[in-house]
Amino acid sequence: MFKIITHVAVFAIGAGSGIYWGVHHQDQADQVAAWESQEAPKVQAAAAQAKIDVLNKIMASQQAAAQPQANSGASGLLGKGMAAVGLGGNGSGPNYAQMLLDAQNDLNSAKSKMNQ
Repeated sequence: MFKIITHVAVFAIGAGSGIYWGVHHQDQADQVAAWESQEAPKVQAAAAQAKIDVLNKIMASQQAAAQPQANSGASGLLGKGMAAVGLGGNGSGPNYAQMLLDAQNDLNSAKSKMNQ
């Protein structure tokens, strides 16, 4: 309980001091806001690129898992069932292709903001 009260008090002090500083130092606050608006697209682009890299790795590993293994040793009903479960063959699970398209759109919009 004491920990929650401490967190709330620290948050209130931090937010209050930030608002106070922003109101009483308008020129400096405008400079900080301008700097943030220039840096935000760079951070968004880096995050989108990292997301694209991870999704590409996931999709590549799924495609590699989908390839039939000649000497995998998996035979019979158990081997086929395990392969189907691992691939999410019933259509359930995340749609990585759509997530990749969304990440590429995010990257393109961040780059267009950087060029403005």
